[in-house]
Amino acid sequence: MLSPMLRSARERGQAGIMRAFVGPRDGRQRRRGHRLSEDQGGFVAAGNLSDLRRRFRCATMSITCVLRCLQGRDDLPRAGFRVTAALLLSAGSALAAGCSSPEQETSYKTLSAARTAGALQNGWIPAWLPADAYNLKEKHELDASRSIVRFNFPAAEKWAPPHDCSQVPPAQVSGARMAAAWWPSDVPAPAAGTPHHSYFACGGKGEFLAVDYPVGEGFYWRVGR
Repeated sequence: MLSPMLRSARERGQAGIMRAFVGPRDGRQRRRGHRLSEDQGGFVAAGNLSDLRRRFRCATMSITCVLRCLQGRDDLPRAGFRVTAALLLSAGSALAAGCSSPEQETSYKTLSAARTAGALQNGWIPAWLPADAYNLKEKHELDASRSIVRFNFPAAEKWAPPHDCSQVPPAQVSGARMAAAWWPSDVPAPAAGTPHHSYFACGGKGEFLAVDYPVGEGFYWRVGR
């Protein structure tokens, strides 16, 4: 629990971040044809809204970390300017770096092994994959809702995705926002190429699935919010 003085410092730091990052509210962007949305007390380009939220959360975490280091110091009244400067420097560094979440990559021999390890419970791997899926590889961000998964299944099984996965054209699929050595370059399919996978949008929450039925191979990914 932060002291009242440090909580006030955190609020000043957050306000400074929003002023620096969001910019003026004077409508000049409207005249240039940008669609705007109101969020966090200011106006931001709607296409950048999710990125702003992610960066703001990361910057707030950075601010809190600095404040916890300062907790208990008896010279805080005399260090008000230095505290605010440290907050803005820390948060600014987080914004400039894009606040990338740490990533973790794991392999599992079977879906059952992934379940035992908690990968399904944590949401990194969907529970509706084929029950006999094997050779799973997954990668996820620890502080975000993004993950990518590769799996195999018996091709003769003719596995079908769950009912909340609707087959869609490749053009309606968002690309994965993570990379891995085992992730194919043709998922999603390039506009000029011939798709080798069947594509599905699942759950309406930025989840996608690509399945190569003849090979018995699938790729699942979440693009996050």
